[in-house]
Amino acid sequence: MKKFYRRSIVLTIVALLLSACAKDQNIIFNDNTPVDPTGVPTIVVENYVNRLFIDLLGRAPTDVELAKYTNLLKDNDLAESTRLEIIKTLQSDSIEVHNDGTYRDVYYYNFHNSIKAKCIEGASDGELTRLIGNLSFDLRIARLLGDSIRVFRDSANIKRIAGLVRAHQEYKNGEIDIRDYFMFALNNPVYDEINMNSFNFVNASFDDLYSRFPTAYEFQQAYEIINFNRAGFLFGGSATNKNEYCRLLTNSNEFTEGIVRWQYILMVSREPTTTELANFMKSFHSTKDVQWVQQEILKTDEYANFK
Repeated sequence: MKKFYRRSIVLTIVALLLSACAKDQNIIFNDNTPVDPTGVPTIVVENYVNRLFIDLLGRAPTDVELAKYTNLLKDNDLAESTRLEIIKTLQSDSIEVHNDGTYRDVYYYNFHNSIKAKCIEGASDGELTRLIGNLSFDLRIARLLGDSIRVFRDSANIKRIAGLVRAHQEYKNGEIDIRDYFMFALNNPVYDEINMNSFNFVNASFDDLYSRFPTAYEFQQAYEIINFNRAGFLFGGSATNKNEYCRLLTNSNEFTEGIVRWQYILMVSREPTTTELANFMKSFHSTKDVQWVQQEILKTDEYANFK
């Protein structure tokens, strides 16, 4: 009797154990999020997409755009090649999106505004166009009065402002490069008004292009050019007027370095290291491709905060 009783207990325990094991195999956990192999939370990926849109297009992504590019990144394990694909899309895609045209249109308009913000305190194209209108009216009066000096001055100023307004489309179409763009941004009546007198103009032009002020020698040479239209020697070349001076500054090796510094400060809020500068200078000095510089910075873990 005792053996039978013990045997019954053993069989019961075995049956319960087998039953429990069978149930365990069919357990389903609801709302169980798979482990992300990248180790980067979705919110960080979304922040990266947001930053790209704001820095390149000057606006935040729509909900659809945010989901699309966040999922694309996650599906490809945040690969650098995928980041680059998204960056290039925002810079150059010609398919109509949202309510403000193509990504390419919006990108180049935002880039245009960033140059104006750097040099002429963000004056709008509308303000520049109105200034052209005012000068054109003054030009007609000057011609009626036979004031040749005023005619020459107004004509030159209209041409300089129109050059900056046109630079937006000409740069987008590849008709000018970044050197010409900054020449127009420096050599116009608005820049003159902001940086009144030759002393301020020389200091401002060095600061805006190179993020530094001129040395004593550089200032003396530049001042001779700007204030007296005398020959001055800078960066291995010479100039005798403001137009030649601006061209001299924007064709120097230091201008190339200044553009790289500008993009690092804009995108990651720091100066590039000596190594980073050297790496960029090898290619950028010959290509003048600012969009490539942006791509190289924006695809990094540092910018994306994927560390």
